[in-house]
Amino acid sequence: MILVAITLESPKHLKQFQPYLSILQERYAPFLGQNVTEIEPGKWVSSVKPFHAGIFPYLCLDAMIYTGQAHSKLYFANDILDFSINQEVSPSDFGRLVQQNKGSFSPKSIQACCLYQGFGRRIDMALNAIARLVFDSLHSLTKVETDVLRELRRLQFEQYKDPCITRTYGLQKHVAGKLKKSPVAVHKSLKSSKYELLSDSANTMRSILA
Repeated sequence: MILVAITLESPKHLKQFQPYLSILQERYAPFLGQNVTEIEPGKWVSSVKPFHAGIFPYLCLDAMIYTGQAHSKLYFANDILDFSINQEVSPSDFGRLVQQNKGSFSPKSIQACCLYQGFGRRIDMALNAIARLVFDSLHSLTKVETDVLRELRRLQFEQYKDPCITRTYGLQKHVAGKLKKSPVAVHKSLKSSKYELLSDSANTMRSILA
């Protein structure tokens, strides 16, 4: 099992963070080995079977769209948990992850990010390099861009029932209608937010993890 850990750097952002917990339950529950559980204030854990690891880039994509300004951090640690279908993550499992990555869990490091470890040295390097690109791009989203991406992701899941599908064909006009914007304005928001780059990056990371 792969340990999934999510931390929130400041309790003042909890209200902003709550919708993402709902997204995890709605879109990703079938892939998780256990419910996302808060083990202490501001720290949540779950586990994922290795053959479901391809969800991680999309889970991160949604994290940034929903919590980008909340300074959330996501960690995907392979080889920390024993391979057991029924194993649940314990606080001690999270503690081992913290011990191995003390710098990453520093309170002074408040920028949103994600970290992959234990998938193989070169794979970790590739995943973390691409993830850095994605997170840096999403740090600067405007409210308009955020609204467009959230609605797009909602419609994608509504239509395809799969959080790993990122295509926009046929959905932009529905986003425009829902947000009462012109299709041109929605297209411009997708372009300025670099959505195509973000979705291509997520798909590339999924192929690396597969």
